[in-house]
Amino acid sequence: MKSSRFERNVVLLGSSGVGKTSIVTKYTSGIFDSMSSHATVGVSFTAQTFMVNNIMFTMNIWDTAGQERYKSLASIYFKDKDAIIIIFSLDAKSTFSDINEWHSELKKYYAKFPPILIVGNKADIEECSFEVDSKTAAKFAESIGANYLEVSAKTGQNIEKLFNDVASALINSSEVQDAEQHEKMIKLTDFSDENKQKCC
Repeated sequence: MKSSRFERNVVLLGSSGVGKTSIVTKYTSGIFDSMSSHATVGVSFTAQTFMVNNIMFTMNIWDTAGQERYKSLASIYFKDKDAIIIIFSLDAKSTFSDINEWHSELKKYYAKFPPILIVGNKADIEECSFEVDSKTAAKFAESIGANYLEVSAKTGQNIEKLFNDVASALINSSEVQDAEQHEKMIKLTDFSDENKQKCC
């Protein structure tokens, strides 16, 4: 790894009302506003710098609107991102079903997916109120090559872990890419040396 500083772009996707903005606000300011019901219009942006694995990491977070009329706009912002977080509400099965639509949309823009994390929000509510059970969500996440985590924007449960996990995944991905690039360079050097010997 060449540098101990990282800056990466992360986008949050999900249906309207699942708590995307509440999760970001809880993470960046520690605040949960139970009275706020304002949906994101278009997209909002915030940047957060923190330490993870002894590395200074700056995460640029793009919070997209989930309303149907803004979905085409959201696609503009989830292109070319380094990681994708898709959020649903544990007490609303329809928002979990919508993940399929988001995932299908992503396929249009990524030949190879960046790290994806499926997040079930409102983990603080009574489990009997869950419309999506944890095993089903985790199994679905695994089926699309994503990780799964349950959080609560209200209590802060797993909020810091969410963004630390994303940062760690991005750092690991970068290290793998560096190693692969280094290996390619070695192979090219070996090939060049071999050709030189043949020419002699």
